[in-house]
Amino acid sequence: MDYVMQSLQMAYQEDIVVKKHDIHIEKDELLLYVPKENSDITLSKDKSNAYKIEIYSLDDEIYITKTNGVSLNNKMLDGNIIDFKIETQKEKINYVNSEGKLEEKELLKYIEIKFTVDYKIRGIKRDYLIKYNIRR
Repeated sequence: MDYVMQSLQMAYQEDIVVKKHDIHIEKDELLLYVPKENSDITLSKDKSNAYKIEIYSLDDEIYITKTNGVSLNNKMLDGNIIDFKIETQKEKINYVNSEGKLEEKELLKYIEIKFTVDYKIRGIKRDYLIKYNIRR
């Protein structure tokens, strides 16, 4: 959870998205890009100056994949994960486009990651929540 929150804080805020997983299309994933160098303040068009991070859940496990040329699939929590959800809220904003015209677009306002861990000990279950407001 600390890694996820730290990655969200370091990520290029405009490129944080929640989408359907490429392979497991019934599952949502959080996709974000973190600068490779602290001095990079903008994401390059080919995204070569950033690490791609995907966070998703399959069965009763949570995965975090960090791609740096080679995909490294890291199972962060294995077993006993119940009800993993990624929820978002969007907001509409007005902006002036490159032609000087006023337009409206929808942007991500915040992300919530919720899940429950069943510790399988004396019926103990614990709920976890990460709520992150997108910075503009």
